[in-house]
Amino acid sequence: MLRSTKRRRGRADPLIALINVVFLLLVFLMVAGTVAPALSRDVELIDTSDPAARPPPDAPVILADGRMVLDGAEIAASDHAGTRLAEGETEIRIVPDRNLPAHLLIEVIAEMRAAGASEVWIVTERAAQ
Repeated sequence: MLRSTKRRRGRADPLIALINVVFLLLVFLMVAGTVAPALSRDVELIDTSDPAARPPPDAPVILADGRMVLDGAEIAASDHAGTRLAEGETEIRIVPDRNLPAHLLIEVIAEMRAAGASEVWIVTERAAQ
């Protein structure tokens, strides 16, 4: 007499799924790491924590109360933009105080843009922590 044997269906080992996921992550990271070209070894990047680094000399400082100062004299944003545009510059740099409210900064930028500046660059400090 032949007895029919039923094969037990075994469950897949959960460790196999984990190995597959780790392998796929490894392949992804290897491919993603080769997409971005490496910098040349001869290049030295700028260190913004250098205490000798200063903003451009032609950049006015906007104080926390909204006043704009250049070389110790208070100036208007539109006057500064007009002077720079007369000199042929369309990009204007400004140095805002850390405590300057955002709405005052936006007003100054809008005033310079209305005077004809194509771009207004904000010079900032990158803290090296």
